[in-house]
Amino acid sequence: MADWGLQNWNMQMIYSAVTILQQYYPERLSKALLVNTPWIFNATWAIIKGWLNPRTASKVCFIGQEDTKTLFEYIDKDVLEKKYGGDHDAYPVGE
Repeated sequence: MADWGLQNWNMQMIYSAVTILQQYYPERLSKALLVNTPWIFNATWAIIKGWLNPRTASKVCFIGQEDTKTLFEYIDKDVLEKKYGGDHDAYPVGE
């Protein structure tokens, strides 16, 4: 999420996605791990969280760069990329 910025901030689209996901796919989320979120996303999260069911909002976990312990609770070290403290080389993107 290092490149997330104002250009990604379309609140109407985000609100629509949240509404659709909660209405048609309730309780499908086990945990959402958001790593290295920029400050602007944290400000946006304060708004988005108000649109979510409290139970769903509680499943979102913000993780800093150095918090590998939390990542290892959910992701095996052998499949986690090295840049997050795991053992796996970077996965190809867009190939």
